[in-house]
Amino acid sequence: MENQDDSHRGRPMFTGYLIEPTEPPKASVPIAKLIGVIFQGWRVWLITGFIGGVIGVALALSMEREYRSSAVVSIDTQEASLGSGLLSGQLSGIASLAGLSLGGVNRRLEYLAVLQSRALADQFIREKNLKTLFFAKSWDEKNKRWTSKKIPSDDDAYRYFSSRVCSIDEDRRTALVTISMQWQDRVAAANWASLYIQRANDLLRARAMQEATSSLEFLDRELVKASSIEIRQSMFQLVEAQKKQQMLATVRKDFIFHIIDPPVVSAEDKYVSPRRRLIAVTCAFFGGAIGIAIVLFRGRRKLMVNEAT
Repeated sequence: MENQDDSHRGRPMFTGYLIEPTEPPKASVPIAKLIGVIFQGWRVWLITGFIGGVIGVALALSMEREYRSSAVVSIDTQEASLGSGLLSGQLSGIASLAGLSLGGVNRRLEYLAVLQSRALADQFIREKNLKTLFFAKSWDEKNKRWTSKKIPSDDDAYRYFSSRVCSIDEDRRTALVTISMQWQDRVAAANWASLYIQRANDLLRARAMQEATSSLEFLDRELVKASSIEIRQSMFQLVEAQKKQQMLATVRKDFIFHIIDPPVVSAEDKYVSPRRRLIAVTCAFFGGAIGIAIVLFRGRRKLMVNEAT
């Protein structure tokens, strides 16, 4: 027995049940008390909200005013349907090669795409030298050179123009298109909107003249080959249609885009940016929110200590 008892010496003896220790429950703070803490610290969040509002007002006043001028235009597709229904059958292929649209094809989507195209925007930016205006902080007007290490590219100018200056919106219900220009100079914004529409018409006019000239040259060659009187008569109608298209492109100032509501110069106090009241209110709100967070952080710790004791 003694040997048996000796064999157990030096070994830990476990008796009873093994109970895993548990962490004491965390003290929770009732919402009502937190609301009370917020009201008790009203001076803090009122001061921080006031400071935020002052910062917002200063920020809004430091920002330059921007004005928007818009023009509403309609898209005329009459010239696209010239020659519609004149031909069918064997001459339809010749008409297509000649560049004449048959069957009343609506080219509205094509014209709208031209109005929104990168080619038109780049041409307008180069013509008005807008890159130096968009990135005026990096441009030395006196010495006519860029002062920044990274010279703004044409892509940078186009992205700035399409995202911050020019906007084109189509009303599918009325089929009218609104071209808007937003800039710090209200007179320039109105002029740009008008000039942009003019350049779009000029681009489509030049394209129509080129297509008509090429089509007439093609039709003249085909007329020499044609032997049938009916075919020749139909081809003369094609020639007449193309000449009408040339005439329209030459005499009409608003070739495709007709201005319904012209752009006007905004009043000096009718700026669209910055929205100063909104900026001031937003900054005051965030200032007050920061103050409330500070009050809650301090008050919650005190409440938790009180609840724990």
